[in-house]
Amino acid sequence: MFHQLLTTEYLFWLVALVFYLFDAIKLVSKEKILIIETLTGKFKPSFSFNTFEIKGQQVQLLNLFLPFTGYLRLNASPNQSPSSNFEKTNEDLANLQKVVLPFKVISIISFIYLLLGPVLTFYQGLGTALLLILPLHVINLLLLFVLLLACKKKIGFSYGDVTSIFFDCLVVPAYLPHIVRKIYGKKIFSCDGYYFSLKTCSESNREELEYSIFRKFKQIFDQVDEDDLRKYKTYKDLLGIKNV
Repeated sequence: MFHQLLTTEYLFWLVALVFYLFDAIKLVSKEKILIIETLTGKFKPSFSFNTFEIKGQQVQLLNLFLPFTGYLRLNASPNQSPSSNFEKTNEDLANLQKVVLPFKVISIISFIYLLLGPVLTFYQGLGTALLLILPLHVINLLLLFVLLLACKKKIGFSYGDVTSIFFDCLVVPAYLPHIVRKIYGKKIFSCDGYYFSLKTCSESNREELEYSIFRKFKQIFDQVDEDDLRKYKTYKDLLGIKNV
């Protein structure tokens, strides 16, 4: 089976898979927290307690089966007013979710034919598979370009941002399913990540969230000096997180 996968036909899809996986990996610094969009459109924090790091940043993997969902990195470092910019961030996110709806369609369609590619190759060969998939891919790319230009102002993109995203998807077809995430990745939100998580969390999940945040602080406490430790403890108290 493994020998079959190394043939030229399946190697094409293996390379596509590698690029797809690579694009789902996100590096998150210790001063940031990763907030991911769920299938229902809600946002929740993604906590990583592993010690594996690259250049001092934690490695986190986004959901591979939900490429049409967004994500954002929010600040998670000590500050005296964690509640600032929450309303603006919440409003900006709600608006962005509406704007990216047509991009989600592109993401879903491209994800489906990326999955079907190896199946079609198995039954019909790579040539036939590409003949069936290529027209859909070209239409998706053209639609992407038109939507990026049409929604440029609403998203807050420059022509440089539009060109950068489109060029990435043009050169690497496996990036197209992640188009929604690429749009989110270009946006900057200044709200405190822990405060945002606590405010948008449902009451049923609040206890679990507070415990996860406490665990995260506990991990940080073991790595900082005494001055930073005092700042983090004050920050923790401002967020209302008690020792669990």
